[in-house]
Amino acid sequence: MIFAASDLGFSPEAEFRDRTQMQFIALLVRQGASRLILKGGTAMRALYGSTRLTKDVDFDCEDNVSQQSMHTHMNKALLQAARLAGLTGAEVAQTKRGERSTRWRIIGTAAGDVKIVWEAEVSRRGVPPPEFVETKPFETPIGYRIPPFQCPSLRRSGDGGRQGQRATQRQPQRSA
Repeated sequence: MIFAASDLGFSPEAEFRDRTQMQFIALLVRQGASRLILKGGTAMRALYGSTRLTKDVDFDCEDNVSQQSMHTHMNKALLQAARLAGLTGAEVAQTKRGERSTRWRIIGTAAGDVKIVWEAEVSRRGVPPPEFVETKPFETPIGYRIPPFQCPSLRRSGDGGRQGQRATQRQPQRSA
């Protein structure tokens, strides 16, 4: 079970950020962003009900997803999530556009003139091996009014299997 930020003793700012982040992930899933793998603190919240809140949402993505496609989907989902979560005056800015990683910042205002700021980042370095990814229903807190959804998430495991994957790729082929 995932608890609302306010049930865990966090500030209204943290609750609006948490709600907007969950709304954002749900929208991406509904838009068909199946090539994104949720990782980091939000993945721990989704998979294990972690009480840790985070100021960003992180994804791994296949490296063949175009920058243009990602830009279009992310901007749309971020603005729509802000609106659905009750933020006003929401603005989205792309703050990083590298060869392998892209980041967006969302800024909006919640009730009581509380400024909400958080970021979403997508690393396009490829996805981890299937044994490091788990998909299960993400049941958001009831008060957030976001229907459950399923999102592939990176399990708790240091490097997500990438070091082992790289080591395997570097080993020379052996003949039988």
